[in-house]
Amino acid sequence: MKNGRRDALASRDGDIWFHWSPTSRRKSITRKGLIPGSYSTDRLWKPPHICLAESPRVAWSLSGAMHRGAEHESWDLWEVWTHDLKGYEVLMYDSGTHIKEIRVFERVYKRDVWLVASRMRAG
Repeated sequence: MKNGRRDALASRDGDIWFHWSPTSRRKSITRKGLIPGSYSTDRLWKPPHICLAESPRVAWSLSGAMHRGAEHESWDLWEVWTHDLKGYEVLMYDSGTHIKEIRVFERVYKRDVWLVASRMRAG
C-alpha cells in the first residue's frame, strides 16, 4: 500500500482483474508470472509496476492503446486473481468511488495469472 487506499481493494478480496501484454511475452508470463521492471512495450523505460484494471477495456487503455506506433501486432489478455497481491497501490477515478487501476510493485506468480484471450492490434 502506498497511498492509503488498500482498504478499497481489501474489501474486494479475490476479485479478477485484467492485464494486456504483447503476445511475444506469453512464454515468459506462463513460466514466471508477471514481473515488474520489464521494459515497457516501446522499450523507453522500465516501469516499476504492473498495471491491472477491472475490465479488459480499461486494461487496454493502460497498455496496448497507449503505444500507437508500437511494433506489437498481437496482444494477450490475462486474468489476474488479486487474493494475494502484495506491494501495490490503488488509483481511484476522480469521483473517488471506483478503482481505476491497481499498480503492483511485486511479482504476480503464475498460479494467479490465466491467459483468456488474444487480439490483433487495430491499425
